[in-house]
Amino acid sequence: MFIKVAVLTVPPLTLAVMRMALAGALLGAYAWRAGVRIQLTPQVLFAFAFVGCFGNALPFTLIGWGEQTVSSGLAAILMGAMPLVTLILAHHFTQDEPFERRRLLGLLIGLSGLAILVGWDALSDLGGAWVAQMAILGGAVSYAVNTVFTRRNLHIPGTILAAGAVTAGTLMLLPLALLLEQPWQIQPTSSALWSIVALGVLSTALATLLYFHLVRAIGATAFSQVNHMIPIMGVLWGTLFLGERPGSREVLALTLILIGVWLVNHSAKRV
Repeated sequence: MFIKVAVLTVPPLTLAVMRMALAGALLGAYAWRAGVRIQLTPQVLFAFAFVGCFGNALPFTLIGWGEQTVSSGLAAILMGAMPLVTLILAHHFTQDEPFERRRLLGLLIGLSGLAILVGWDALSDLGGAWVAQMAILGGAVSYAVNTVFTRRNLHIPGTILAAGAVTAGTLMLLPLALLLEQPWQIQPTSSALWSIVALGVLSTALATLLYFHLVRAIGATAFSQVNHMIPIMGVLWGTLFLGERPGSREVLALTLILIGVWLVNHSAKRV
């Protein structure tokens, strides 16, 4: 909702830079106030750059560009590949997330629920605008790589990694925004500015803190289930605030997704 309001008068790259710059400042101030300190070694700076790239700059750019020509339904299904990629990567690159059939079954059930929710007809466009579709899939893979990398770098305090990564992502996207969108020429409305504030505070700063906390607490594969829950939350908000009434398809999809999430998380608790 906030993005939809903001992009009416603020182009997407500029919007991403503004929300991340605000979030970086807030997260940095929060880490400083909490007394969290860390020596900025080359390894730590590399972690900032890696997470800033694969967790922010690269997927923001790939998915935003791809969705210009790919339907939202197909994009949701392509993004649903992120948990599967995370499962494979976590098995090979972490010590505590083995590849289990129960987890794989849960991920596949959740993905089928996602496909039912958006409609199987969304798959009819698969292979059409293949470059744009590969860009969205690349965004999903980027998120998976980032999640596993974060899981492997538990020695860096989450607040510090969050602040450094968001700041690094801002610096990566800033030249593109300046070159392609000339942000000094835009005239944002007050509603757009307030939307950017909400995106920076809630959807970026707070969400990033929760992200690093959950990846550490429940693991990369269990956390990746959020990609299956996002469309369900869209149905929920539509029901609560727009008067929409979910039908049997939505109920079936919700049931399958929740079963899949339960299977993955139940398995995670036993590891």
